[in-house]
Amino acid sequence: MPITFLQTIPILRIFSVEKAKEFYVDYLGFSIEFEHHFDENTPAYLQVSRAGLVLHQVPAPRPRNDLLRRQVHRGHRLLRQSHSL
Repeated sequence: MPITFLQTIPILRIFSVEKAKEFYVDYLGFSIEFEHHFDENTPAYLQVSRAGLVLHQVPAPRPRNDLLRRQVHRGHRLLRQSHSL
């Protein structure tokens, strides 16, 4: 019997819960389905959704240098600029 996949849910690594909420909720219009903390000192594990698309967002360890973080912020800035044209 063939396997049927009904839905896949990408898991994205995030460096800042606040920035992720700002981008996915405030800018792109996603809704937060849940926000879970494994204990009181850990960052949130988020599930956001919009129009049938579901994304999980997990805290990522800080990069050893700021290069990756600068690239992510640059990508977000470019995306904002392209949508404002």
